[in-house]
Amino acid sequence: MNKTLLLMLIDFLLLHIIHDSPWTKVDKHDARAGGGTQTYAQHADELQFVRLRLREEQKDRESVQQQLAFTRSSDADRQKKFADLQQKLKTAQESSSISTEAQKEIDRQRLVALKDANDRRELLETKVREIVEGQKHMSGLTNEVRLLSEKTLKLEGENRVLVGDRSRLESDNNRLKGDNTRLADSNNLAQTQIGDLKVNLTASNTKLGNALSQADGLDKANKTLTGQLGQAQTQIGDLRVNLTASNTKLGNALSQADGLNQQLTAEKQNSAGLQGSLTKSQTDLASESTRRTGAEANFVREVKVNESLRTEIKKTLDSTEAMSIAARQKLEDLARAQPISPNRLFTEFLPNRVKLQMQLSRTKPVVVFQGNKPVELPREVNGVAQPVLVEGSQYLYALIHVNDSPFQFGNGAAGWEKASGAFVGRTPQQQVPVAWLGFIKDEPRVIVVPLHKGSKAVLGVDKPYSLAKEPEKYAEALIIHKGQDYGVVEFKVDPKKPNYVRMDKPLLGGLFSRKFNPSEGDIVLSRAGELLGIMVNDKYCLVLREGVLDDTKNGYSDFVVFNDKTSIGTISSKLQSFSQAIQRKPGDLQ
Repeated sequence: MNKTLLLMLIDFLLLHIIHDSPWTKVDKHDARAGGGTQTYAQHADELQFVRLRLREEQKDRESVQQQLAFTRSSDADRQKKFADLQQKLKTAQESSSISTEAQKEIDRQRLVALKDANDRRELLETKVREIVEGQKHMSGLTNEVRLLSEKTLKLEGENRVLVGDRSRLESDNNRLKGDNTRLADSNNLAQTQIGDLKVNLTASNTKLGNALSQADGLDKANKTLTGQLGQAQTQIGDLRVNLTASNTKLGNALSQADGLNQQLTAEKQNSAGLQGSLTKSQTDLASESTRRTGAEANFVREVKVNESLRTEIKKTLDSTEAMSIAARQKLEDLARAQPISPNRLFTEFLPNRVKLQMQLSRTKPVVVFQGNKPVELPREVNGVAQPVLVEGSQYLYALIHVNDSPFQFGNGAAGWEKASGAFVGRTPQQQVPVAWLGFIKDEPRVIVVPLHKGSKAVLGVDKPYSLAKEPEKYAEALIIHKGQDYGVVEFKVDPKKPNYVRMDKPLLGGLFSRKFNPSEGDIVLSRAGELLGIMVNDKYCLVLREGVLDDTKNGYSDFVVFNDKTSIGTISSKLQSFSQAIQRKPGDLQ
């Protein structure tokens, strides 16, 4: 609005100047003398003033656009700008002669402009205060937004964790579904085999029933023979009684004969009568002797018949028992041929776990150079493992991977002075010290620690494992990792590596698969519940054959005796030679 008034004023002044100019009253003399320029010069000055006012108005418009910056500037800057403006006005006043009315109008316009500028300044200051308050409010809102952003990020992180947990749970659920499917298939196969076993068992029971019937018949015959034998023995006893009576009679007869002989000597007259009595007594004696011989023959004959019957009964019983043992063995073989559930194998493994603690130590410092810098090696190295226990003919053996012990190949520096170790059972009081250990021949990454067989009771071990008699019978095995996790993995036999089997590893370490990923040091059990071997690396399992653990002469590369300082002093050279032997193996076996 002020700009409009100023423009109207300027237009009014221009019209007034043009209208009041004495264009028709120019004196020729004056015009000739002054060149007609006096009036023109006056109006030119006024036009110059108008031009100056227009420039100032333009500058005012620019200054209005910069009022926010002008208002925020210091008082000294505003005073300086105002002084510059007054100086410009003063210069303009000096450069032209302005009429009193125009000067008053200019002063009035200047006052109006100053007042308007002051009002604008106050308005701008108000706006600035509002802006400052708005900035403060905006700062508060920014803080709230920042807090909300942090909460949002936190919730997003928790959401990602929940999504990961959900994915993991879904993966576990899918894996369990797969296990359930495999278990259902195994159960169906087991039911089929159980049906076959039932048929075989029925046939075996029928044979056993027939054998038992024969045994009952033989038992009855034996009882009959026993009764007959008893009767015969009774008769023999009666015969013995009769024989005793006959002997008594014979003794009496002999006594009578002696009396008769005496009477014969004394009484020769009665010899004929006495001779007849003697003849009769001798006849009775011969008859009794004949009866006794017949009874003895019958007794011998009955004894032979009884012995023959006993022999037949024993043969029948032995045959029946052999048939029962064969049927039971066949049932056991069929049961053993049925793959055992992985859950059952792991459940049977858990109560047989023991802890093996071993330690290597030295008192003197050992310094090696790593990256051209001297580094002091630790003076004590500990190892804790959960070995698998195997039943041998001489000892109970504990098997571990070398990296689960202080005898790692990287600990080959010299200076070891002491070695100690102990097995710990279910309680700290159940301990068995380690006497010595051995490294398997051609595969020193597997360590064997022997125990006395009586240690089973001390450590609370129920069932040590036996070595697999037919390692290649099943196409898959159970892998147990650190005694905490397990899974079924397929394996293949490599003819070029007869002492190893290659485990089927999932692509990219199981990142995109639910298959179990075997790793170094895992325990490998066959589906028959026997020990197949130990994983020497992430791909291959060393298969332990029967008799190798008991063969201390040919089954081991070297030994470490814990109480022998000489043996302990050579540990470094042994570990270095073992490391070199492993490096000479094919790349996939290293």
